[in-house]
Amino acid sequence: MVQPVEVNIQSNYREIHDTFSADMKAITSLAEKWHLISQIYHSQGEFEAYLSIIRNLGSQRILDCACGTGFPSIELARRGFNIVGSDIDLDNLELLRTLQGRASCDFPLFNCSWFNLDKEAFGEQFDLTLCLGSSITYFESWNEGVAELSMNFSDMRKCLECFRTITKPGGFVLIGICKHYTKTKRTTSITFKPRHIGGETYHMTWALEYFWDKRLKTWQCDVSNIEEESFSIRLISYLFDKDELKDFCLSTFRNVKEIDVCPEPYHDILLLCEV
Repeated sequence: MVQPVEVNIQSNYREIHDTFSADMKAITSLAEKWHLISQIYHSQGEFEAYLSIIRNLGSQRILDCACGTGFPSIELARRGFNIVGSDIDLDNLELLRTLQGRASCDFPLFNCSWFNLDKEAFGEQFDLTLCLGSSITYFESWNEGVAELSMNFSDMRKCLECFRTITKPGGFVLIGICKHYTKTKRTTSITFKPRHIGGETYHMTWALEYFWDKRLKTWQCDVSNIEEESFSIRLISYLFDKDELKDFCLSTFRNVKEIDVCPEPYHDILLLCEV
């Protein structure tokens, strides 16, 4: 069921991305953890790459259907794009609502799954639908409590069909998937450069383990600061490589183009799908 989330703008812009990062002991929800992880992970260079693609496409009305806590939707909205955000995680949307207030940046938010993306529910179709950051692999498992999954490729295709339905004919869907999901690998370890956020210095490592026989991946993320405060999350998701995702997309969309626009340490390949 699609549920709009009311957004009330209450404060003027300040350093919006420092929110919920000053006291690690207070970070308890997956949304709060993800917000800090997102700040450490994402970069201005990555955003500029997205911005260049979107401007070249000429898209103005954009749905970010895995908007999380606001990357890149807030910055796109601040640059004049007409943004709508949706996410299955209500905690993400509540946190994003607060960040919108800090940025004086108001755009509609909807709480829904990808299976509920349709123009009747949203009242419109979009020039561009975004599903970035390997979110596509978590369509049934964005939750720390998930212990096991059983891969259902038909549900995967249903998600892509819904992306197509919510996008205007002649529009585009932009999907991200991690470069490291390759069948020659069983594990990937990534250590990120320290990032200074809100007066703190944070360190982050990722450990990914691939079970290709089961089509499952685990992701362990560890974050710490110089005071030796820390948290970890461990999530499970479906597993397929970019070529398999490209085949899924080609069965749904008119054309699919692979784009590798961001240098390391950014880790995603983008699939630009024409509706």
